[in-house]
Amino acid sequence: MKCYCRNFSSIFTNNLNERQMKCIISILLLTLLLFSAGCKDETAAKKIIIQAESLYKSDPDSAYALLNTIELPDLLSEKLLARWCMIYGQVADTLGEEMPYTTQLTRALSYYKKHGTRKQQAEIGLYLGRSYVEDKEYEDAMKAYIPALEMALRAKDYNQAGYICSYMGDLYDLKGTYSLGKDKYEEASYYFAKAGNKRSQAFALRDVGCMYAFSDSCMLALNYLLKADTIVRNLNDTAAISAISNGLGNVYGMLGDLELAEKYLMQAIRLDSVDNAPNYLSLASLYREEGNYEKAREYLKKAEIPTLNKYTPIGIYYQYYLVEKADNCPEKALAYLEKHYEVTDSAESIQEKMNIYKVEKEYNHLKISMENMNLRSEKQRLFILVILFVLFSLCSLFIYYIRINQKNRKLNKQQLDLQQKDIILLRLKEDLQFKQKELHKIITNRQTKENSNLELKYKQKQNEIETLTQRIELQQEELLFSSSIGKKILKLSKGVCPGKDKSPLTEKDWQAIFSIVDEIYPSVKDHLSNVNITDSERNYSYLSIFRLDTNGEAILLHINPESVSKRRQRVRRALGIIGQNLDLCTFLKNAQ
Repeated sequence: MKCYCRNFSSIFTNNLNERQMKCIISILLLTLLLFSAGCKDETAAKKIIIQAESLYKSDPDSAYALLNTIELPDLLSEKLLARWCMIYGQVADTLGEEMPYTTQLTRALSYYKKHGTRKQQAEIGLYLGRSYVEDKEYEDAMKAYIPALEMALRAKDYNQAGYICSYMGDLYDLKGTYSLGKDKYEEASYYFAKAGNKRSQAFALRDVGCMYAFSDSCMLALNYLLKADTIVRNLNDTAAISAISNGLGNVYGMLGDLELAEKYLMQAIRLDSVDNAPNYLSLASLYREEGNYEKAREYLKKAEIPTLNKYTPIGIYYQYYLVEKADNCPEKALAYLEKHYEVTDSAESIQEKMNIYKVEKEYNHLKISMENMNLRSEKQRLFILVILFVLFSLCSLFIYYIRINQKNRKLNKQQLDLQQKDIILLRLKEDLQFKQKELHKIITNRQTKENSNLELKYKQKQNEIETLTQRIELQQEELLFSSSIGKKILKLSKGVCPGKDKSPLTEKDWQAIFSIVDEIYPSVKDHLSNVNITDSERNYSYLSIFRLDTNGEAILLHINPESVSKRRQRVRRALGIIGQNLDLCTFLKNAQ
């Protein structure tokens, strides 16, 4: 006897799992590839920024040139753009150059709010405010300075707080609100003192004095300037002493103390070797007011040197005009006045051109930035769609995997059930063989001698054999109809599917039918191998084992019920059972 255990389900499951794993790995590799493709290569830009960071204190000009080699910083990642803006602002502050664009600094501030320290937020906020001032957007500048100051104070960075207050004071100075400017400069002085930055404290006090001077409070202005002068003299900072001396000279001039005014202005000239034109201009103004026109002309001549102060050249011609006018030289005065207006118009024209160039440059920058941002947005949308597609594929694969596993568990359960039924059938057949052997012994003994006990045992064994035979038949039928193909045949035979133009059973189904019937009823194959029948008649013979009615068989074979009856008669004729009171199924199941 053989055991009809089935192992193909585990093989199928293993192969399926291998295919699923390969598919998952392929999708993950595709995702990684797309992610890598979506990432920008910022290695070169990062190296430039690192190099600029190392140079900006020792060689700010080289650092500035390096940073400008990055043509489109807006395309950098948020982290790297923020870093670029920070170092660029530091270098521009050192060199007196313009700050980065407000759009760039706004993105940098947004990044530092999420990932930076309070000190970084304060510093980048200061640069943003100064960038707004360069664009003459003063209200936006003040809106940037206020939270920057708050961050600096929360970080206890009093030096940074002092600078922010100084730039806020500059805004009030531009607007002509000197009282508010004076308060901010005083606040800046307080924070610089707290930070120990004496030099900046002195300049903040000087700026307070300027605000008082502009408000015609010259004595108060003088007090603050003297405080500033005391601080810088203790520092032995000649450049700072020169700057404060210039302020003292102008205030003493406004107070009418020409001697002290000249003293401090000459001191400023002596200590400053960089930019003395404004000091010479102030001295010329003093001597003009004294009536010493020759001395005034002498200092005006000395003031005609290169200067960082863009207003000094205009002031020189105006002072010439006032000197010649006071000295009763109307023709010269008129000529200098015309020159003054000419220089003023030229300066305004240059400034206007610079403004137009700046606007055009900013427009081109914004245009390129918008185009690249749109392109980046398109790439991001495409990347997101691909990621969503991959996630959808993974989810679908996961759901498919769960369903397959459920089917596999169900199939394994069915296979286990079939194996158990196979084992039961095997045991029944073994019992039948054993009882048949016992019956054979009884028959042998019965032939040699007559015994009532033997007769009784004979009938008893016959009954047991008959019972076992029935149990075997029932077990075989249960095994047949509990198989997948058996269940499918019973389901398909119940009704005609609309629109079908062929048998609902596929070639694979027929192979499954042949396999299960041959395993359970080996006699079917033996009977049919000895006769000459067609493939369609062979199919019908196997189908008859399922004991369907004529309509059911007609549905599965996709023929008329009459054709089913004719096919049955042909098979019976081939098997030689025409006229016998024996159905085809019973004949095929019984061994020869």
